Amino acid sequence: MRCEASAHPARPESPGFAGIGEKAETTQTINIVPTPVEYWICTTFKRERMYRAWFLEANRSMTLFQAYEKLAAKFPLGLADVAELPEELSGAVKAAAQ
Repeated sequence: MRCEASAHPARPESPGFAGIGEKAETTQTINIVPTPVEYWICTTFKRERMYRAWFLEANRSMTLFQAYEKLAAKFPLGLADVAELPEELSGAVKAAAQ
């Protein structure tokens, strides 16, 4: 995980930001950026949770961490900006998540 500090009193809208301080003049902002593996372990986005369940099941021959590394390498920023994948369109992902 990477953290970046800023002395800006602004309140960013991103959920990866945390404000620290009691007064606007002394408030610091911290941007917490997970690694791709940490992102996939912690995601709560429904589509990604379903895809993760399917992917881990489809890669049972690997250790859990190896499967997460492979998933993170394939989609380091998650699926939010990725068009529906063939395995999703076929219904395989949805079936595995149930």
